[in-house]
Amino acid sequence: MKSERPPSNTAGSRERKAGTGHLRRLALTVLVDNRVEIRGLRAEHGLSILLQAEGDFGERRLLFDTGQSGEVLMHNLRALRIDPGGVRDVVLSHGHYDHTGGLRAWLTAAERPLRVVCHPRLWGRRMRARPRRREIGSALEPAEIRAAGVELIEAERPFRLLPGLRTTGAIAPRRVWEKPEGFLRDEPGARVEDEIEDDLGLVADLGPAGLVLLTGCCHAGLAGLLDQVRRQYGARRIAGIVGGLHLHGVSESRLERTLAALAREAPGQIVPLHCTGRVEACRLRGALGESVRFAAVGDRIRFPD
Repeated sequence: MKSERPPSNTAGSRERKAGTGHLRRLALTVLVDNRVEIRGLRAEHGLSILLQAEGDFGERRLLFDTGQSGEVLMHNLRALRIDPGGVRDVVLSHGHYDHTGGLRAWLTAAERPLRVVCHPRLWGRRMRARPRRREIGSALEPAEIRAAGVELIEAERPFRLLPGLRTTGAIAPRRVWEKPEGFLRDEPGARVEDEIEDDLGLVADLGPAGLVLLTGCCHAGLAGLLDQVRRQYGARRIAGIVGGLHLHGVSESRLERTLAALAREAPGQIVPLHCTGRVEACRLRGALGESVRFAAVGDRIRFPD
């Protein structure tokens, strides 16, 4: 990487078949993140990553999450001289405002045909309970997306976007110690604890070079995500993990368990973004060394490096 700045046998067979084919190259551009170091770009609490995938199908561009606001997303696109045309897929990692807030602006600017891929539980009123109650859900509804002439795919199971690129599907089962805490959502007639079932990631299969995992906030837990990837892909090398790891403010016990899970996997590169936390990202670097690299808005990350 270069940074410039267990299911049943039947289910396992279906997943292996869905994972056939691989990418030759993958380039990631950070469009939205909490941190910026390049003049002329803007930061906000959120995440958006542009993928450029190359394989036997040619080259395709996809968008993973859309940040908190269309204003910052579109400003950074213009500043980086990136045309939203040619992007045929937008994948939403989960239904919080800092990952879905720029979608309306993207739908206005993007060419058709266009698909939006997400988990069916992404929608609805959602809240953060601590330290004070505040709304954090997406302002969009499925009907608005479809009315914009966009194909909406709501997939709980892994969804194949390209040969060698697919969503993880819902992360289950999860590690008990990674259970999301302090989140609420409205259900018909009740307000309930939100376990963020819609949390999902992307897996890019680069063949002999290994797997690259993209995470939005990793609310389901990084160890749980790694478990899921192992169930789907077996003992493949993890070439990279890029995205939000939701470690900010976690207990020392959870941080140590996460570090142990990462040490066992020994990913080639880890690029902690967004909600990982500054102190926690430094702990990752201290424990795992140069495999942990820092990035910010405008940085470009390539696999293989």
